[in-house]
Amino acid sequence: MQKTLLPRRPEVNSDYAEQIRRLRILASDRRYADVVAEIKNSKNIDFELATTLVAELSEYGGIEWVHPLFDLGASLDGANREGRTPLASCIFGVRDRYETFPLFVELLFMGADPNLPAEQGYLPLQLAIEMNLPEYAIALLVMGADPSRSDNTFEHGSAEKMLEKAIPRELYWARELVRRWNRGNSVNLRNRVIP
Repeated sequence: MQKTLLPRRPEVNSDYAEQIRRLRILASDRRYADVVAEIKNSKNIDFELATTLVAELSEYGGIEWVHPLFDLGASLDGANREGRTPLASCIFGVRDRYETFPLFVELLFMGADPNLPAEQGYLPLQLAIEMNLPEYAIALLVMGADPSRSDNTFEHGSAEKMLEKAIPRELYWARELVRRWNRGNSVNLRNRVIP
């Protein structure tokens, strides 16, 4: 089985750290128009900082700021200092009650890798299952996430292996989803049929 390297963790100098801090504050207040204005008016956002910002800001949802960063050359699959990818950041944003699903889907349609290990080696599908997010799991499967794939450390096992263990009742949806997905059946989750 081929091992996948974790995304590179960029070094961030103090100017970058200050700009990241400012933009995180704006995004956490859902002031996305201000985030876009700051990005467009900044003279020192290079590829590395743009990539870090995508991973950092994805936690707060909002879709407006994404394209200005990609215009600056940001990578869809880059990571922030903690090794969190944009897809993982979107998933973690739900925990803090941010609406990240539209951004999550946009990143997938733009080509973000649904099988790229994120923070602590977890795959996005594993995170979606662990955090009880059926819509995110379905989007990942539709966009090519492999439920049989293990993380690159083999510490967490595949999503399928996670679901073979005793799981809490509220995660039965995930076991059924992966089982039906692997059989090629359509999935009906909350009255939404996914072929």
